Amino acid sequence: CSGESSELYLAGFRDIKFYSILPPNKVKGVYFRQIAEASSDLVDSPDLNDLSIAIHIKAYDVDLILGGDGSLSNWMNHRRRVGYDDSHFKSKVVKLPHHGSAKDSGLDVVKYLFADSGKRVAAISANGQSHPDPHLIQELSSRDIAPYCTNLMTICGARVRQMVAARNLDPELAKWINQLVSSPRVIQPCQGNVSISIDSNGEVSVEREFNNPCGFRGDFSGFL
Repeated sequence: CSGESSELYLAGFRDIKFYSILPPNKVKGVYFRQIAEASSDLVDSPDLNDLSIAIHIKAYDVDLILGGDGSLSNWMNHRRRVGYDDSHFKSKVVKLPHHGSAKDSGLDVVKYLFADSGKRVAAISANGQSHPDPHLIQELSSRDIAPYCTNLMTICGARVRQMVAARNLDPELAKWINQLVSSPRVIQPCQGNVSISIDSNGEVSVEREFNNPCGFRGDFSGFL
């Protein structure tokens, strides 16, 4: 899987098309040569994410991007190769590359992958500590892109270690506070597993393992 848009044949997916969009051919060749030469540089390379696969899916006229660990340099290379200055994919749903990192899921990548308007979903497989980047989440929110993070990020309480007891606390508020509590050994889930469905009419819906509220996500009908 490589190239700017290489269609993949997967049996059993009627009306759904799959395209490999990353990594670029030139990047794959470099790593294949290193493997063939048993080069130690491959093990020590800080740029292994440049080899990450990314997939473009078209389902019932809805565009989805599975960004893998796609790097900023590869996304911008893709943009140059296809000749677009800004948004190309116009996707409604994007699994953000590199767990929503500051660099590889920055503003240039967001603008390139997402549609400019409408109901849009950003799925983020986050560890809750180093990813996702808080500024990215704020940027998504400002663009009315609904973020769905698998784990709490730091500004949402991922490193909370204890609670202050308070009498007569409203039960709903107590529930919310408990959702922000984590231990040194356990990453506190936010939305948990995120499942995205598209019906034959092109309607997108999101199901979550935990129905926790999110201060960065607007009240999008059908997206909650």
